Amino acid sequence: MEPLTIKTPADVLSFVGHTLGFWPHESLVCITLDANRVGATLRVDLPTREGGLQYARTVADYLAHDTSAASVLWAYADDS
Repeated sequence: MEPLTIKTPADVLSFVGHTLGFWPHESLVCITLDANRVGATLRVDLPTREGGLQYARTVADYLAHDTSAASVLWAYADDS
């Protein structure tokens, strides 16, 4: 298998679309990373204004399940 190389923002955007199989709208996409490993990919709808704190806690809880992740890459897709 060919190694995946992501070096630029364009590479990240290409990876998001390829991994999800579509380009997300009104979404937050989170990808967990370790030294040489892409971990979990999470796509969630953007929060409502009232639900911001609970939204942040829920997303953080999902990401915490990847216990070997050293970092998280965030991508934001908004149609406005």
